[in-house]
Amino acid sequence: MLLVFSPILTRLYDPVDFGALAVFSSLTAIIGGIVTLRYEFAVPIATTAEHAAAAVAVAALSCFSMVGLTTIGVMNWGGSLAAWVQMPVLDDVLGLLPLALLMSGLSQPLDYWSIRNNSVRLNAASRLVLFGSQGLVQAVLGLLWPTALGLVVGYVVGYTSRFLVLLGGVRRADWQRLARLDRTTIIGVARRGWHYPTFATGSTFLQGLNNFVPAILVAAMYDAATAGMFGLAQRVLVVPIRLVSAAASQVFLDEAARLDHQALRRLRNVTVTSFLVLGLVVMGPVLLAGPWLFAVGFGEAWREAGTMAQLLVVPQLARFVLMPVSQTFNVLGRMDLDLVTVVIGTGLLAVAFGFGATLGWSPLATIAAYAFATTVGQLLTLIVAWWLTQNNRAAARRPDASG
Repeated sequence: MLLVFSPILTRLYDPVDFGALAVFSSLTAIIGGIVTLRYEFAVPIATTAEHAAAAVAVAALSCFSMVGLTTIGVMNWGGSLAAWVQMPVLDDVLGLLPLALLMSGLSQPLDYWSIRNNSVRLNAASRLVLFGSQGLVQAVLGLLWPTALGLVVGYVVGYTSRFLVLLGGVRRADWQRLARLDRTTIIGVARRGWHYPTFATGSTFLQGLNNFVPAILVAAMYDAATAGMFGLAQRVLVVPIRLVSAAASQVFLDEAARLDHQALRRLRNVTVTSFLVLGLVVMGPVLLAGPWLFAVGFGEAWREAGTMAQLLVVPQLARFVLMPVSQTFNVLGRMDLDLVTVVIGTGLLAVAFGFGATLGWSPLATIAAYAFATTVGQLLTLIVAWWLTQNNRAAARRPDASG
């Protein structure tokens, strides 16, 4: 859906508008990944339906709290951020950031709840609604009012639509379980699940920085148009990750928690192999002919974005393969190892952009350095996850919802 609308959107909006969207969506992804403090991870591996409902409640309460803090931050420092990234228009759209985070955050526990309840179709439908409504609204607003605000409004509408779909899919029995929850149960789940905010949240935040802060740094180091080019390149390559890999990650978590060691290793092997092949098929054309494909599909003005996409194929392919398998850290209770690998990856990213800023590299040179650093970090995480499942002789388990 997103790719269907993209050729239309690139002819309605200019690279500066896409630059503002790239920064806004990056902020949403970075902060949105931690607004629930990752308590949604407890939902599919909970031993009882009551504990799963309690984990949903804890995640939702965390989301409201974090969105409140973000609102304060936007009110106080939104203008400074817009000035730093050289985008005055960003100040006009940052007011929508809390709403985007709220809709994204509340969708996360509902998403995992649907997986637990074997509502895979609902989960898939919600993603199609997300991308379809985003593209449709952005296209309509582009015809009426082609500004960065139109892109951002459409982006927020997409997350709102997905939340409503997931909310409508909650079963009556689950609503009743939520209504029966008492304070003691909710607090107990939150306390015993201390490792989610302690390790998983930190790891997710750093992963968000690794994946999405580059768009913000490109804007600050160069200009809004270059950030828009970079944002479109990421937008195209992230589609298979968001549609396939993210959904598979949830299914992997649900299945792996019920497997013994040997079965978990087989699941790991099949997942890595199949996602590597699928990723090569989907992203291979961009690697071979990115500039030409972007010029034909999105317009000649976007040819440079195709060159950027070529540089980003390898790290995005590594991310595509890694995302489902990385759930083994959660299943085997080794989120500390996940955090260590992500810290290393963040350090590599900082070095890449540090060299680019200090030595005055061109945008393409900096992006190439970033791509190399990110690939190394992703492969390191994959190696550790592989080693963990290869050598951990304890059976995978479905622990209490609190951990």
